[in-house]
Amino acid sequence: MPNTPHEVQLALSEFDRSQLTESQRGLQGDDFRRAVQDHVSAEFIGENGAAEVVVTQDRIIIRWTASSEAKTLSERGIDYLKEGNYEKGIATLRIALQRNPTDSDALFNLAMALSDQGALDEAVIFLKRCLLTNPTHAHGWVALGVAQARIGDDESAVESLRRAVALNPKDGYSHKNLGAILARLSFTD
Repeated sequence: MPNTPHEVQLALSEFDRSQLTESQRGLQGDDFRRAVQDHVSAEFIGENGAAEVVVTQDRIIIRWTASSEAKTLSERGIDYLKEGNYEKGIATLRIALQRNPTDSDALFNLAMALSDQGALDEAVIFLKRCLLTNPTHAHGWVALGVAQARIGDDESAVESLRRAVALNPKDGYSHKNLGAILARLSFTD
């Protein structure tokens, strides 16, 4: 695919603030411009190209170059998580799932990030969606079991971890977590 540059300019005053995360909607000045730049950049990730987004005092300038080397939106969200930027990673993965609701990488990584942030109920929902999409995702079953155990649903956690062990019998992490829950249950009976 040849590199084909394009440029589009939009009035900053016409940007719909509802597209930003709730915590960003009231931002002003440079903070608002950075939030718009991040949001618009994320919108173009995974579209078979690269976008350079510049936000000036009154304009949003998008310079687009088509490329087969561009990262997917899901990959970019995962990169943000690896960098420790959970807010941006979670927001990017949510956008990825709006575009492709069955992206098991986005579902799994979003769930893991939510779990790390303490949003266990929401993490369980995304892990279940991940496993509906990809029922042989052994790490997904482990993560689901751990999240279920953290919210006190030990019966479901045992079932999930047993599925993980069946899918990947050599994974010590799934055995360790299953054993810990079974041991805890045997002491409470």
